Amino acid sequence: MTNLLKIVLLISNSTSQPSDLTEVTVSQFRKTRVSAGSVLLTPGQQCRVCLRQYTEGDVVRYLPCRHHFHRACIDQWLLHRHPTCPVDGIVYTNESVRQLHEAQQLRCVCRDSTTRLSPVSTTRVDGPR
Repeated sequence: MTNLLKIVLLISNSTSQPSDLTEVTVSQFRKTRVSAGSVLLTPGQQCRVCLRQYTEGDVVRYLPCRHHFHRACIDQWLLHRHPTCPVDGIVYTNESVRQLHEAQQLRCVCRDSTTRLSPVSTTRVDGPR
């Protein structure tokens, strides 16, 4: 068996991963509608699942890793094929998404509490924002 065939078999046997992602979890990922003048309409911007360019009116979903896809394409991918980002391979689970949302909320709370100013100057005393 050639090395290339071995690699193809290895990949095909390992690409389907069990997923505990639910539609509720996936629906929490940010989405937007492509509008006129959007950066998503620039040449080279495309859904990495179906490989089609975005068009005005398409609904695009962003994963936490900031990669973007047609909503229908990535929802099907995550829920029925692979619980991973098709670009960078980051694995998403209900628990990892929950922890990510908690961390983002904590970061917002911390950011709000670090804006106190020194009474004698306008420099930040609690650390960077």
